[in-house]
Amino acid sequence: MIAYWQGLRRGHLVPARADLDPSILGPWLHMAGLVDIGAAGRMRFRVGGQGLSALLGVEARGMPLRSLFALGTRARLHDLALRVFTGPSMLSMTLIAPAQATAAKPVQVPLVMLPLRDQHGAITRAILCMEGRAAMAAERPARFHIRQARLTTLSAMTVEGPLLRLIPGGRG
Repeated sequence: MIAYWQGLRRGHLVPARADLDPSILGPWLHMAGLVDIGAAGRMRFRVGGQGLSALLGVEARGMPLRSLFALGTRARLHDLALRVFTGPSMLSMTLIAPAQATAAKPVQVPLVMLPLRDQHGAITRAILCMEGRAAMAAERPARFHIRQARLTTLSAMTVEGPLLRLIPGGRG
C-alpha cells in the first residue's frame, strides 16, 4: 500500500484521492478505508471495506475513526491522526487487540494511514489500511490499543521525481 501511494505522488507532496485506482487496491480493499477530516478535527470513515466493518461490528461508512480504538487510546489516536492531515505525515502503527477466545495471546496488527488531497488540493482525506490476516484474528468487535506509532513528516525532499524542470536555452 505504501509503495502504491508513493507512486501516486508524481512530484506532489501528497497524491490526489482521485488518483486511487480500486482495481489496483484490490488486495487491500477489504481492510482499507477512506477517512475524512471535518469540522473541529472530527475524523470519519467515508467508506470502509468488509473486513474493517467486521472489526467494527457495524458498517464502517460514517463511523468515527475513534470507534476502532479503545477508550483510553482515543486521545492519542486523535493527536497522531491529526498530524497525517496537518503535517502532512505518514502514520504507521502497531495495534494490539484481544485475540479471539481460541487464541492464547493478544493480536498485533500493523496499520498505515496515508494523506490524500481532495479535488481542491486540500489534504482532507487519508487512506487507512490494516494487515488483514492479523486483524481478522482479533476478537470482534475489536477495539485496538496503540502499541507503537511512528509519524514520518512529508517534505518536498521526499517527493519522488524532479522538483525542477530544466528549460533548454534558458540563462544559467
